[in-house]
Amino acid sequence: MDITIHRALSQLKTTKARITQKLHEDIYISSTIGKTDLAEGRPVAAVEREIQSNYDSMMALLKNYETLKLAIIRSNSGITRDSTNITEGEVNGRRMTVAEAIAVQKYVLPLKTSFVTTLASQLNNAKHTVETANSQANNEIATMLDALSNKDSKNLDRSQITTITEAYQQNKFRKLVDPMDLVNKIDTLRKENDALAVGIDSFLSKSNAIQYIQVELD
Repeated sequence: MDITIHRALSQLKTTKARITQKLHEDIYISSTIGKTDLAEGRPVAAVEREIQSNYDSMMALLKNYETLKLAIIRSNSGITRDSTNITEGEVNGRRMTVAEAIAVQKYVLPLKTSFVTTLASQLNNAKHTVETANSQANNEIATMLDALSNKDSKNLDRSQITTITEAYQQNKFRKLVDPMDLVNKIDTLRKENDALAVGIDSFLSKSNAIQYIQVELD
């Protein structure tokens, strides 16, 4: 569709604001407590849908931001559909001008990197929460069994151990709610970002080495 530069700039600003807001507010992983089938105080299935929706929405916003940014750059460079003899290069299978490559490097990649950082931070926090809760629960189980057995396991039968352990599993143990498999998702996104960064560096280095400019120096 055709839109004015004024409108594109406005949409660009709004899109970046939404990305920034989502980086601070959206959840991409959670955890359940015991057998409640609840996460964030809601059914796990609902939270899983929200997580997937958050991710899909963020990816769409990042794509829209890049599309708008590069379209504005091309317009400001005087490039139209009919332009010829425009210096372009290939970056990871995409045709880009130098100005576009610089825009991706300066504006787009930092946002994509921030998103990966947010995912990694939420993953680490969720894992820490689960590990801490489960470690505490195991300690409480051990303390209770010690008290019942007077610190001699021979005084306990298997049914007592099973009953106490299951009670804690029902009410205390945590489990990750990770519908997108964040470890692999983060790895994939990081590799994509790294490949894009390397591709842009290579393109710009080559362009700078072979392009000539005219200057008048004192």
